[in-house]
Amino acid sequence: MGQTLSSWTKNKEARILFLGLDAAGKTTILYKLKLGEIVTTIPTIGFNVETVEHKGVDITMWDVGTRDKMRPLWRHYYPNTQAIVYTVDSTDKERLAEAGELLLDVLGSNDLNYDIPVLIVANKQDLKTAMTPSEIFEAMNIVGSKHNVLASHPWYIQPASATEGTGLEEGLDWLVRQMQVREAWKMAVTPVKQTVGGAKEAGKAGISYGSEYLTKALSSIKGMFTRCYLRILMGLGLFHCLPNHPVKAFWLYTFSFALDMVDGPIAKYLNQMSVFGTLLDTMSDRGTLLCMLARLCLLYPRHAFLFIGIACTDVSSQWMHGYSSWCENGAVAGNLYWLFSIRCPPGGQKLTLPCNMGQTLSSWTKNKEARILFLGLDAAGKTTILYKLKLGEIVTTIPTIGFNVETVEHKGVDITMWDVGTRDKMRPLWRHYYPNTQAIVYTVDSTDKERLAEAGELLLDVLGSDDLNYDIPVLIVANKQDLKTAMTPSEIFEAMNIVGSKHNVLASHPWYIQPASATEGTGLEEGLDWLVRQMQVREAWKMAVTPVKQTVGGAKEAGKAGISYGSEYLTKALSSIKGMFTR
Repeated sequence: MGQTLSSWTKNKEARILFLGLDAAGKTTILYKLKLGEIVTTIPTIGFNVETVEHKGVDITMWDVGTRDKMRPLWRHYYPNTQAIVYTVDSTDKERLAEAGELLLDVLGSNDLNYDIPVLIVANKQDLKTAMTPSEIFEAMNIVGSKHNVLASHPWYIQPASATEGTGLEEGLDWLVRQMQVREAWKMAVTPVKQTVGGAKEAGKAGISYGSEYLTKALSSIKGMFTRCYLRILMGLGLFHCLPNHPVKAFWLYTFSFALDMVDGPIAKYLNQMSVFGTLLDTMSDRGTLLCMLARLCLLYPRHAFLFIGIACTDVSSQWMHGYSSWCENGAVAGNLYWLFSIRCPPGGQKLTLPCNMGQTLSSWTKNKEARILFLGLDAAGKTTILYKLKLGEIVTTIPTIGFNVETVEHKGVDITMWDVGTRDKMRPLWRHYYPNTQAIVYTVDSTDKERLAEAGELLLDVLGSDDLNYDIPVLIVANKQDLKTAMTPSEIFEAMNIVGSKHNVLASHPWYIQPASATEGTGLEEGLDWLVRQMQVREAWKMAVTPVKQTVGGAKEAGKAGISYGSEYLTKALSSIKGMFTR
């Protein structure tokens, strides 16, 4: 445990979220920890983010605006958050109940890890009217019906004063210790959970599969004797009678043929249908006919070519009929379309993509959410495009400080669009928006030829980030096409200079340059259409390929385990033989 804690703090990064009601002092605490001094603050619009090193841990602290309109957006900051600093005003007794209710709502979110530590900072303890931690706990009223939400988190109320700086370091000490313990517990428990869970699942699957297989086998054996034993006996009698009693052989084959016509309905009526019984029935048909034709070839060698032709026709027609019947829902039985297309083998919809691509794409777009990121150089028109898609009209914008976020419904997909500020100081923070991003809309100014190379370099830097999925679609919007000096998409591609040494970064992404005009609204819907199609294909591909990857990975692991076990067993055996001769 000690080694685990020390290794966690060595060059470790942590992400914590500052929340609370307005005027509680969150931003003051943030910059007191960062700069060691008091700064004049205004109510946070958007967010503030700073990184502080504390006892070997680089802590990225996100201070998010707390106005009513901002609170629904908090959930976008919850993923990957490792701790929460919840600040309350120790002197504002009237709003402590509201602060407690808001805290419980935050901890009840499904997007937040259920066991992260929560530090409640009781700020403004330097004032005479400040309440004690126990009084604050009672006033926050977090011991009611929702108390179970708080019970799953390690939590602590830290009295502090942002202006004097007291209590802040102690609070960070507690947070880092709790994150250390949580990380160590995860590292210790995860292998145990995986082993126990895997054993349970394997046991359940084995018992379920065994009982199911035994039931099917018994049903198949029952169906076999019910439907096939008469025809098998008739086939044996046919072989015996054919050389010397051709009339008897003829009637035996006739009765067997008639029984073959009625045994299917009888099996359905008796509920004795099974794959094994069907195969056995087919084998008895083919075996009887082929053996009879072979016998006739011996008796009438002059007509052997005719008998061989009948055998070949029977086998090939049966194979064609069987294969087409086993394909997807039997939809191609009776025609030859399946010969020229890719179809599923029996029960193989998980093995090939074309069988369920349409269903996958339609199911993805039904009530599906997507998250896309708007990036690009300043003054390219990102915010104008955002609100043109949202409101359908042009709005007066200013350079984005922080971010703008809106949700647009397009062809059944709820698209959450994040427009992030592009000033130089903002760009290092872009990586915090990359996780869970499913597509990028990169906007360039078609008239600004001098900065297109810079725009291309910035795009390649974004796509080269390890925090971004390597295969998400990238839509390059060539904005301001309504102006006379606008360049064409091909000219923009050449000017962006994205065909150099870093071109491999772009090659792994599906990408497209869409000419558009934010002011006129042209090209924007077409760009979204392309994005949605690409996200559909990506989702369908993931659903189709994941089982195959898991299977291949499992086979590799099993192979490695087998080789390891075999070598270990061989070593022990040789050691035993050597010991025997030595003794």
